[in-house]
Amino acid sequence: MYQDPYSRSRVLKAVDTSECNDDSCSSMPCLNGACIVTDNQGYSCKCSASFSGRHCEIQLDPCASEPCSYGATCISLPESRFSCLCPSGSAGEYCELETSEGGDESGIVLDFKCDSYVEFPTLPNAAHSLRVEIWFMTRSLNGLLLYNGQKPNGVGDFLALTLLNGFLHFTYNLGSGTANIAHLEVLRSHQPIRLGAWHSVKISRLKNRGMLQVDNGEIVRGQSKGALSELNLGQPLYIGGVPEFLPLKYSLVVQVGLDGAVQRMVVNDEVWDDILSFSTGQRNIEHYIGPPCSPGICKNNGRCIPLLDDYKCQCVDGYTGKWCNKSEFYKKHKETFK
Repeated sequence: MYQDPYSRSRVLKAVDTSECNDDSCSSMPCLNGACIVTDNQGYSCKCSASFSGRHCEIQLDPCASEPCSYGATCISLPESRFSCLCPSGSAGEYCELETSEGGDESGIVLDFKCDSYVEFPTLPNAAHSLRVEIWFMTRSLNGLLLYNGQKPNGVGDFLALTLLNGFLHFTYNLGSGTANIAHLEVLRSHQPIRLGAWHSVKISRLKNRGMLQVDNGEIVRGQSKGALSELNLGQPLYIGGVPEFLPLKYSLVVQVGLDGAVQRMVVNDEVWDDILSFSTGQRNIEHYIGPPCSPGICKNNGRCIPLLDDYKCQCVDGYTGKWCNKSEFYKKHKETFK
């Protein structure tokens, strides 16, 4: 019978030895960072920039480091992301660029009336993966939120986000079969989309696998049929509806436009606050007037920035406070005479 010459039964003596894989990091205790073995066979976690805690389990506020320049308002987004809302005279991802003209029109919410739409260039770099987030409100249980196709006659690859009987459906076809992901499939005990309320929806795709998440709730996953995994898009991206002459994919049950409003879009981690600045065309689009940015809610020429069902007031120089109702000039003089 063969005996391994290096087996433990032939070892006569060993000093300060241990199994190579027998360390405190083998159980991967650090949730969002790197595990480092210490001298006493313990461990410490080196957390990534967005996390803290012994096991890197605490998610930090991405705005805590004040990344935005020129007094811009930092808005925390899901997944440790943030967006800088630039004041007049600045621009850029961090509002770090000076501009000669006024700032953007972020804060303007678009209103859709069933036959409305906004057109954009085709979704960029969407062949293998994509991520889209939309903040929206609907007045109807049915409507088209997003559509992007391959060919003008409705044939070929496509993806769509629709409302059907109050539930969101993310549908896409890579050429060998359609995947239809509805948050109704898993979240059966939850109520459908509430009319007149603001909601966030995230859709993403990696090859033939898709994901849908509503209001940061439970994630629904699906997979298209067949071996094809590349999404080929050649037509414009449409939000809120499509032109009358454009035939939609026959498999889409909902072919009526959105009756509602859109606050914000995030495409592949790029925030579109001023949605119209990215557009190449539009029809029957109006500015939405209503909550959370009711008229006059921000005083002294402050600008209301909608954040789903909440808001922030971006104040002009000389004013501060939640509603821009406090004069910095008055505050300074009041402190002088104390």
